[in-house]
Amino acid sequence: MYSYIIRRILGMVPTLLLASMVAFAIIQLPPGDFATSYVANLAQQGDTSSMDALENLRETYGLNQPLTTQYTKWMGGILSHGDFGISFEFRERCRP
Repeated sequence: MYSYIIRRILGMVPTLLLASMVAFAIIQLPPGDFATSYVANLAQQGDTSSMDALENLRETYGLNQPLTTQYTKWMGGILSHGDFGISFEFRERCRP
């Protein structure tokens, strides 16, 4: 019975890892990113500092880093602190 439970727990690790990779890939699929759409909204409202705002947002949210780095930081935050990152909408940390 114990060996069955151990096997199930060990089988859960790759399943959760794969699910997190799929979720991250789905989030990355749409063209552009949050910073681009946010700056487009600012430009529609008449804000002319859109390029500076775009670079600042990408730096703040880490969108200027490679996808592997973004994923590693995201998973590291989840596993070590239960931190799912910064909410784009509310601009605060997402913690359960």
